[in-house]
Amino acid sequence: MKLWQIVSVIEVVGYIVLSLLIWYRNVDGSGTVNTLENKFTLLAVLNAFCAFLFIVQTTWLIIQKKRSVSR
Repeated sequence: MKLWQIVSVIEVVGYIVLSLLIWYRNVDGSGTVNTLENKFTLLAVLNAFCAFLFIVQTTWLIIQKKRSVSR
């Protein structure tokens, strides 16, 4: 259970850092200027990825709780 909490904290911190990086950078890695539409698109992709991680982690938590109850 402790590992699950550590992973959750790392994911939340990573999400916050990446969101701020996307929002405050003016020029993309390829040299293009980030418009508001580009920022929203990148944030949508980041949110989709984090939603997938949330589903995986929730499933993992449910499995771990069922294992601990059965023991």
